[in-house]
Amino acid sequence: MTRTDLAKIVAEETNFTIAQSQKVVKRIVETISAELKEKKPVHIAGLGTFKIKHCNERCGWDFHSKKTVTTPAHDRVTFTPSEDLKEAVK
Repeated sequence: MTRTDLAKIVAEETNFTIAQSQKVVKRIVETISAELKEKKPVHIAGLGTFKIKHCNERCGWDFHSKKTVTTPAHDRVTFTPSEDLKEAVK
């Protein structure tokens, strides 16, 4: 499913135009991204929680060059589904 697909569903359910619903979907994604950039968790009832997890620097192995490589420390987004979502996909 793409943003356009979501926008079409929103348009059908709300009687918005597709252009209006695309703006709504875009704004939702922007808001979630902005909160995550500030390292704040985003909890959406019935869907789940998006969080930022910090990963420390670590050593790994490059199978092609047969050398050890260092993966720098970084943040990544994690998602934990809600119980409702888990039940819906069973």
